[in-house]
Amino acid sequence: MNESTQITLSAFLEAMVPWETAFCAPVLRYAGIRSGTGLRILKGNLDLGPVPLNTILEPIQAGQLEVGHIQFPEYTGRIRDLVNGIASGGILNSSNGPVQVGEDRCSEPQLLLRRFFENEFRQNSKVLSLEIGFQQARTFRDTTSIDSAVRAGIRPYENLKDLLGEYGIAWDLDSQVAFEVIIHRPLELMSSSRVEDGIAILQMLVHHTLPVDKIRLGYKVFGAGLIRRESISGSSMEWVRERLANGAEVNKGSVNITVAPGSHLHCFGSYGGVCLHQMLFGDPTTFPNWRRAVYDGVDPSAKIMDEILITPFAPGGQSRELETAVASLLWMLGFSCLNLAGQRFSDGPDVLALTPQGRLLVVECTTGLPDEKDKLAKLTRRTELIRESIVKSGFNPPEVLSVVVSGLPIAEARGHLLKAKDLGVAVLTKESILDGRGRIFVARDPDEIFSEIKGTLQINKN
Repeated sequence: MNESTQITLSAFLEAMVPWETAFCAPVLRYAGIRSGTGLRILKGNLDLGPVPLNTILEPIQAGQLEVGHIQFPEYTGRIRDLVNGIASGGILNSSNGPVQVGEDRCSEPQLLLRRFFENEFRQNSKVLSLEIGFQQARTFRDTTSIDSAVRAGIRPYENLKDLLGEYGIAWDLDSQVAFEVIIHRPLELMSSSRVEDGIAILQMLVHHTLPVDKIRLGYKVFGAGLIRRESISGSSMEWVRERLANGAEVNKGSVNITVAPGSHLHCFGSYGGVCLHQMLFGDPTTFPNWRRAVYDGVDPSAKIMDEILITPFAPGGQSRELETAVASLLWMLGFSCLNLAGQRFSDGPDVLALTPQGRLLVVECTTGLPDEKDKLAKLTRRTELIRESIVKSGFNPPEVLSVVVSGLPIAEARGHLLKAKDLGVAVLTKESILDGRGRIFVARDPDEIFSEIKGTLQINKN
């Protein structure tokens, strides 16, 4: 490893120090070639964070290629050794036998450290990532034989991309990035935070190993015609230990702040001087957003919407409810929406959302993977038909954007993002849905939101 590569690796290892104790047993998602008892990984990613992967999928053969998940419980507490081994090309021992990253270890690996900063509508929880690239051989430039093999399998897939998507692996044949080590944030502001009777009840979840004195909760209060900016240290909050449904051990912090009745707050959760999460909260009985106030007359405190959006989805179920919730959410964010519900409209998009400037979102909703049942290709065809109809009627060519809204978290949908980007389809996962839910308290500019959604086509590449 040359000096430049070593400096990048050292910088990554140093940058992950603040969150290192929050990592659960790491899981490697991979596509590679098995030789004897050993496995050489061509593409993959290692997710490091406080939440364990919900489902560990068994390896599957696709011609010469093997795709699967590997757990490394023996590296819990020794993440540095694991990252060092991956980056340096060392042989790693696992329950699946010896593992090595990179097809051509004769070339020097190229390392790139990426830092992600918390912005509204950024739909993933990445804090840091380390990209590891090699001069890959062209073993799988032509995937025709693999595509044929996966179609003939006991569990058939449409092609290699379809298989990789289910396992959460993004494979760009033109990229030299073989592997990505991803660090996810260990702090979340809770959507249950709210304002009641002039009291702001603010809550957050933090991994139980992190010292609370390094946490800071900042907030900007909108109320009584005034703006107030303050923050509170984690050591001044009340904390209780909880175990989440996924098994993660967390500390739940809360603080009550006196505010003017009807106030709304923009909150920022930070750890060690780095903002990791931000959300908007408010009084569910009063709204600066006229559309939100109207909606509350139908669904008080948005309880039905929250049941639909926050409750984990069962793939294939609740899709009609998700369509209605997404249309309602976009309407409250300022769009003019048409919800094409009903069996007779099943061949069309689920929602059409128009901005004041005439920019159009063509939205398909799914509780499963973004490209399930070839949704991406079908959506692009539907979008093109709508664009042609508008132009045929004598209007100027509009800016039309295809969007798939998935009820799954980005960690499970990541493998489908590359294909979506290639087709020009923006993918919004559960993180973005909840972000949008947190933004309906105040009136929004839908054209600005349109631009943000369009910008996720670039973000999803990462």
